[in-house]
Amino acid sequence: ENMAQGLLVVGPDGHIRAFNQHYLDLFGIDAASIAPGTTARDLLAKWFRDAGYDGPITDSAMASLERRERCTYEVAMPDGRVVAVWHSPTQDGGLVRTYTD
Repeated sequence: ENMAQGLLVVGPDGHIRAFNQHYLDLFGIDAASIAPGTTARDLLAKWFRDAGYDGPITDSAMASLERRERCTYEVAMPDGRVVAVWHSPTQDGGLVRTYTD
């Protein structure tokens, strides 16, 4: 909890390995909704559904989970905030993402 960014770590199997409170706060996610075995894809789909998003942005975000190169992009939040996402694949096939608003 000593970092200013939201953090999400996903294993090579797509399951969430770690996250921090700032990640939950940025996206309004209840920690109880990330049960053991939750995949990043499931969590992202739930967030989009709850936020009222659908269509191309949802498809693009889902595809970004499969990226095997470092990248950055911005997400326009429903409340007008813009969140910068840094996506970094790990050597074992997982990924680390940080989020800054």
